[in-house]
Amino acid sequence: MPASFEACARRGKAASQKEESGETPFQGISSGISLRNVTFFYKPGENLLENVSLTVPKGSHVAVIGRSGEGKTTLVDLLSGLLSPVSGRS
Repeated sequence: MPASFEACARRGKAASQKEESGETPFQGISSGISLRNVTFFYKPGENLLENVSLTVPKGSHVAVIGRSGEGKTTLVDLLSGLLSPVSGRS
């Protein structure tokens, strides 16, 4: 399945999941969310995000803006853990 379809499937699954798996429930964010040198692509050789580093401190607000197709949703999906980077750390 192409990565873009997997992302959509994960997004839909995450939205419909309930806390019934027995896994540890989300306990909150201790200091913030960060990406370190993250690269992501849907098609090999066509990087959508390349070597991106970003830190969002706990309690802060961030706006992600840009033109259509520039990776806004992908960035948010990486920050939230719905997607895994090709390289780097999220």
